[in-house]
Amino acid sequence: MIRASLLLVLVAISGCGDTIPTFRCSSDPQCSFKGKAGSCVDKGADGRGVCALSDGTCASGLRYHESAGPGAGLCLGEVDLAVPPSPSDMAAVDFATTMVDDLANADLVPPPDLTVVRRWVSKSPPGGSYVGGSSSTNMFLVGTTIYRSTDQMSWPATSSISPAPTALQGLWVGSPSNAYVANGSTGGTVAYQSTGGNAWAGVTGPMNLVINSVWGTSDGNAVFATGTALAGGGVIIKRTNNNGNFVDTGTSARQRAVAIFGAPTGSYIFVAANSAAGGAVLKATSVTGAFTEAYTNSREIYGVWCTSDGMDVYAVGGGGLVAHSTDGGMTWLAESGTPNADLFGVWGVSASDVWAVGNNGVIVHRQPNGTWGSVASPTSGQLTSVWASSATDVWAAGSNALLHYE
Repeated sequence: MIRASLLLVLVAISGCGDTIPTFRCSSDPQCSFKGKAGSCVDKGADGRGVCALSDGTCASGLRYHESAGPGAGLCLGEVDLAVPPSPSDMAAVDFATTMVDDLANADLVPPPDLTVVRRWVSKSPPGGSYVGGSSSTNMFLVGTTIYRSTDQMSWPATSSISPAPTALQGLWVGSPSNAYVANGSTGGTVAYQSTGGNAWAGVTGPMNLVINSVWGTSDGNAVFATGTALAGGGVIIKRTNNNGNFVDTGTSARQRAVAIFGAPTGSYIFVAANSAAGGAVLKATSVTGAFTEAYTNSREIYGVWCTSDGMDVYAVGGGGLVAHSTDGGMTWLAESGTPNADLFGVWGVSASDVWAVGNNGVIVHRQPNGTWGSVASPTSGQLTSVWASSATDVWAAGSNALLHYE
């Protein structure tokens, strides 16, 4: 009966001059309209599907949105769009009653702009491994030098970096007037600091370290960097009150400390570290507290991110690893849906809207239901970092690539 009612709906729509075009979604957040939670379903090989909204009258719990094309208004799972109705089905259907039953409870509205289909696109300049900022109008890209953009279109190179950099790596931007870039050299300049504009000055620290990640509190009074000592062992160093040198915290961070992130106040700080035994996430609960291992895995961990309260924490790593804690790193669960590719960078807009990037141009996005899915990427090169100022302004960078989600 449902299949026959679908035919009637199609006939009715074909006779109207004001039809709703089909909207092709790629993620669940695109399918929430006027307070109703939605899901992106029936995805094809291109990763795009149609929208269905929550509806308790449907056995599946979902009803196709009006923008879903042939299935519009029908319950998900109660119609096979690929199978035409048989003559016996047609003869047994009360068309008027069935159409009312199918559509009376829809109460659906089309999305604000059905023409918007977001995708990742390549931007210039093509080089740079780390991207980040304090807002959409104060962004930096770290490659062979440091680039800055205030309009998301032009990326002029920083005019002054002293002393000359040798191996720029991690990036942290606390505000327009306070940013740091890690220097992966061994000559004592462990990071560069900008206090506004395009001038960057070197900050010294312990010798014979290769620094690869930097992060600080929102007030800039505590800035941490992670790396590896040439003599062996992962290190965590710290600078206080934007004054003086970085000093060693004395933390033993396995063989290599590779990433750091924390809550803006420093109430939770997380470090990704690796050794031959696998990866670990280290945790401190204050800027002066000790770091202890909060999570371990046989696979290496390359990136870490947390929400502003430090409660939701994501760690990504080898072979598509995604581990998630909802209690500040006390307990962890693995999340599924990522491809078997190393993930290096992770960033979230919220606890449920999270992106990760990695090898072979892989880009994955977390859905509100907790599963991850791949998103089409315009590059096959390695992506190292991802950063977002909002759900509609997401950036990724890596080998010969700067990408924007728009």
